[in-house]
Amino acid sequence: MGGETWPKLLQEKATKYDRKKIALRHKEFGVWKEYTWKDYYDRVKEVSLGLIGLGLKPRDKVMILGYNDPHFYWAILGVVAGQGVATCFPPDATPEETKYILQQSDSTFAIVQDQEQVEKLLEIKGDLNKLAKIIYWNPKGMVDYQDPLLLSFQPLLQKGKEFETNHPGFFEQLIGQSREEDIALLLYTSGVKGDPKGVLLTHKAGISSARKSISSASLKEDFEIFSHLPIAWFSAFTLELGVHLVHGLTVNFPEGPETVLADLREIGPHFVMFTPRQWESLVRQIQIRVGNAGLLKRLCYRLFLPIGYERFEKGGQVNLFSKFLFFMGSGLLFRPLKDKLGLLRVKSAITGGASISPESFRFLNALGINLKQTYGLVEMNPISWQEAGDVKGESVGKGVADTEIKISEEGEILAKGDQMLQGYYKNPGATRATLRDGWVYTGDAGTLDKDGNLICWGRLADMISLPKGEKFSPPSVEDKLRFNMYIKDVVVVWENSLMALIQLDFETVSKWAERNNIPYMTFSDLSQKSQVYELIGQAIQEVNQTLPEEAKVARYFLLNKPFSADESELTRSGKLRRDFIIEKYGLCVTKDNRISYKENLGGQE
Repeated sequence: MGGETWPKLLQEKATKYDRKKIALRHKEFGVWKEYTWKDYYDRVKEVSLGLIGLGLKPRDKVMILGYNDPHFYWAILGVVAGQGVATCFPPDATPEETKYILQQSDSTFAIVQDQEQVEKLLEIKGDLNKLAKIIYWNPKGMVDYQDPLLLSFQPLLQKGKEFETNHPGFFEQLIGQSREEDIALLLYTSGVKGDPKGVLLTHKAGISSARKSISSASLKEDFEIFSHLPIAWFSAFTLELGVHLVHGLTVNFPEGPETVLADLREIGPHFVMFTPRQWESLVRQIQIRVGNAGLLKRLCYRLFLPIGYERFEKGGQVNLFSKFLFFMGSGLLFRPLKDKLGLLRVKSAITGGASISPESFRFLNALGINLKQTYGLVEMNPISWQEAGDVKGESVGKGVADTEIKISEEGEILAKGDQMLQGYYKNPGATRATLRDGWVYTGDAGTLDKDGNLICWGRLADMISLPKGEKFSPPSVEDKLRFNMYIKDVVVVWENSLMALIQLDFETVSKWAERNNIPYMTFSDLSQKSQVYELIGQAIQEVNQTLPEEAKVARYFLLNKPFSADESELTRSGKLRRDFIIEKYGLCVTKDNRISYKENLGGQE
């Protein structure tokens, strides 16, 4: 009755597996702590009933702030099981950003991780009239905190146990009353073009998203997965918490954001998701390792990597000799590399949320990492997914099951499926603009090739017209430049010709400078060395050889500081705020054909 919902799925798995299977595994103080499905269910029940005992009402919004761990999952499902609506935002958000989300969402409770998040909320509590309680699960450093708004996690759980004693069977009754059309989540867009918008997602939309992802990724019930991306992103919610609940997979949490790679290697998951920037960072790490390796390993790299490229580009359909060479390369090169990265057991890996450098994508697949690109939005995810044996670097795959895709006359990608949003919270104008005649208007430019593969060119508003009238996407050049190990990020804009604003990868460039006896003191100092300008110029020349004449990068400038989310140059999900960057720095051309800015960034004039 009422269709599938998240609490019903939890109840189903707890009944099926009880204490026979591990649901969650979390590293605490260097030791992996495990929770069975029965433990999981009991803890969610206590959170849910505890919140109801504190006054949670149906459709109340509850903000959850923190890094992924079991408490985060218990909190989300406890809220939803209590007929509330869970809303999340990245934990590194500033107090002002957090205040906006709390106010816009009308949150009545906040469940947060630690002292850092508590301090953030106490700083802005005077502007949060609807906030009734701040509940925290890590009490470290807060023994002397006396604010009446605060409540630690253990008293909440105790209140839930007392509620269960006084109202036996109430929780199971609540689960039975939950309906697939109820709103379960209020997640926020990245805010690339303005303030983040609150996206309303039903149980049905989220579960449909998870089921389509399980099918597309060929996930099996005995897979181990790794939860490290912020659940505030719908793709992370779907591909970590969602598939876990639908398919009964075991979720592993790192001890903290600084231990992700070490814990990843220790667990060796079967399925992982990283953002494009994270995959590109892994590529740079590999390039550094190879550059610092001995002569024999570098020779193996040069011999076997082309075989990996051939195997990937031909969909594995290579001759026996190439298969033998790839087998040799796996033993001598690829498997040791993947083991160092914690990817040795990975059967399925994905990237999404933004475009990945085509060269990085090809490189990772050449190593034997089964990496696929997906395409989706907070409003609807996934929309497309690359299929096994039909991976084209320039495309993001075909539409997932029961999902329609078409291109409007203006070149905008439109999509339709039951994994789509219900609307935007308190924003009917944006809802009307995005949901039209049953279609989601994505705001992205793209096309469908003859085989039905979707090619996404980036935001429709970012497309530029070259002098001869051709449409051109600056992010396509940015993706190519980021494959270079010395470039971490870049913004390309058009001002009579292409200009590039480049952020160095400090780790790789600093090591290069040391090898070449180039003295420097800071990031700023290093970025303005003439030798570094020449190094990046060579990278630009290599990329220019792959571009049409009018789309070549003619001018470039090296930032003397990294792009920062705290300065609004990036969103909290790591996306570039292109319009803000262009407006902030006021691009203009100097006499030496580089770029200068109205802000003093220390550039060479």
